Parts: sequence; structure tokens; C-alpha cells
Amino acid sequence: MRYYSSECPILSATDGLSYEIALTGCHFNCKGCHNKNLQDFNVGTELNRYNLGLLIDDIGFYRTRIDNIDIIGGEPLDQNHDEFLAFLQILKNRFPELGIWIYTGYEIHQVPSDILRYSDYIKCGRYIEKLRSDDGFKSEYGPTLATSNQYIIKCSDELANRGDNL
Repeated sequence: MRYYSSECPILSATDGLSYEIALTGCHFNCKGCHNKNLQDFNVGTELNRYNLGLLIDDIGFYRTRIDNIDIIGGEPLDQNHDEFLAFLQILKNRFPELGIWIYTGYEIHQVPSDILRYSDYIKCGRYIEKLRSDDGFKSEYGPTLATSNQYIIKCSDELANRGDNL
């Protein structure tokens, strides 16, 4: 698993202040993608133990000043499933007071339940340029979405709908 950058504070991606982590690699290759440079699976830095430690330390520095950790891409769900799940588990266990938001082009029924268990909110839906609005589309959870087909789901609600134990 590779990441391109991390940035803090971010104001627009969630409800509150966020620490944003951009992973690399995306198979969707959406026309008009605003992160086209993150589509390549070979760019960025390997998220090995050392780099993960640096990232955790950096989040720790901001933890009392932020509300959320946002994971964007590229495409987070195009990562190796076990590595991505372990990454989420580390973040959730280390920073239980922070919301974990995932931005994905996949639809909610395609998101594995184990990923949802370690996330709080998930933005679903591909970027479809012809469905874009310059004003965006306000979601009920705070962020403005780029296209009308995108939506945000509260992960605990989705797990309950699936009948999965939280």
C-alpha cells in the first residue's frame, strides 16, 4: 500500500477539521478526476512500518485539534484488502475519538463489512463529470459532494441494515 501525501488541517472534506491521507492507485480513471496524479499504483511512498509510525506520530500531534481522519485517493478500496484493513484497525484503535472517513468510488454494497466496522462514514459513488455541479451537492453529514450520484453513509447504520453485529 502506498500513500502520496498527508495534510492537516482540512476543512472541506468532512464535518469538522480533518487530517487527510491520500493513498495512490485507482482503477476507475474517471474523466475529470481532480486527483489524476494519484491513479498510478506506483507513485508515492510505501506505507511500511517506519512510514506508518511517522504518519501515526503526525496524527498524534494534531489529535486534540482535529475531529476526523479522511482517507482519500486514488482509490482506498483498490488497496490490498488485508493491508488496508490493518491500517484502519491501527487508526481506529490508536485514535478512537476521531472519526474515520473513507472516500471511495465504489457503491456501498461493494464495500466489505470489515472495512465499515473500522470506519465511521463513507463517501460512495464515482466521479461522473456530466453529473457535476459548480455549486456541489450538500450531504446530510456536512461535506459537499462533487456529483449528484455520490452519497455519504454512516457506517454503523449500514452495518445494522446488513444485520452485521457492531
